Amino acid sequence: MPAVAVAFALAIVTLPILIFLKFTANALAGLDKHASTSFTGLFLMALIPDLLIVVIAVAVCWSAYLTCEITLTNRRLVFRSGLLSRRSGELPLENIESVFISEPLFGRLLGYGTVTVTTVGGQTMPFQFIRTPRRFYALLKEAANATKTLGPSATKVATSAPNDDSRYMPQG
Repeated sequence: MPAVAVAFALAIVTLPILIFLKFTANALAGLDKHASTSFTGLFLMALIPDLLIVVIAVAVCWSAYLTCEITLTNRRLVFRSGLLSRRSGELPLENIESVFISEPLFGRLLGYGTVTVTTVGGQTMPFQFIRTPRRFYALLKEAANATKTLGPSATKVATSAPNDDSRYMPQG
C-alpha cells in the first residue's frame, strides 16, 4: 500500500508537468511538423524518474513483506521482521493483556490492517500490514483466552493471585 501511495503522489505532482509539455508540444507542432516527435522524448524524461521511484518503493514493500514472519502456537506468539534491521521475539500467550485491531479505509478494502498486542508489563507491540487482520485477531484472542483458562501450567509456580481481573499487589 505505501508503494501505491507513492505512485499516486508522484502522479499528482507529474500531471501538471505533462499537461504543460503537451500544450507546449501542440503549440510547437503548429510551427514545425517535427516538433511533435520531441514530445515523446520529453514525456519519457518526465516519467522515467517517477517509474524508478515507484519500482524502488514496490521493491522495499515486497522485501518487507517477505522478511516478516509471525507464528502463533498454543503457548506463544513468535515474530521476526526486518531485512537490514532485524526485530524478533517471543511472547507467552498468558502475558497478553489486550489485543487491538486497526483497519484504515484502504486496509478494509484491500484486506490488511494493524493488530496491536499489549502485554502485562504495559509494552505495546504493533504488527502492521497483517493480511486478514480480523482472522489473526480472532485466532490470537482465542489462543490467549484458552491459555488463561487452562490454569497454571507445570512450569509455573502457583501464587495467591485473585481469580478476578484485578492485578495482584503484594502486601507489605
